[in-house]
Amino acid sequence: MNDLGAYRDAFKDFKPWKGHVPEGFVANYWGILTNKSFLFDLDPQEVEEARINPRPPSLGDGMNGEVWFEAINWLAAAQDAHSRYIMMTLGANYGAQAVGAHRMLQLVNPMNCTLVAVEAEPGNFAWIFDHMRDNGIDPAAH
Repeated sequence: MNDLGAYRDAFKDFKPWKGHVPEGFVANYWGILTNKSFLFDLDPQEVEEARINPRPPSLGDGMNGEVWFEAINWLAAAQDAHSRYIMMTLGANYGAQAVGAHRMLQLVNPMNCTLVAVEAEPGNFAWIFDHMRDNGIDPAAH
């Protein structure tokens, strides 16, 4: 991952998701729905801007491009998957990484997968199930 130039245009062929965003949710560039209550640490204006104008992440985004690095990892893992895909996240919070990895897999290399989300905080653990269901993932099947 030292040659970031190889990933500069990684999302150029993706079209932005378009669809209905239920009240109380935001949707990102790939159509991942996130309950606004999960985003308590974000600026409400930024959340609203993202809801109105979703765009792919870039290295120039805040937090040192953290969202870009996450999405690049989802993309690289999805592209490299062959006969099976297993994604594990520890300290999963509301399951953002698991749901993001699942969405990217379905966009670039559709296949069945196993998602493992480990979270010690009971409230957050419950959110994982909600976040998966909100995005069409059956938690019992993954």
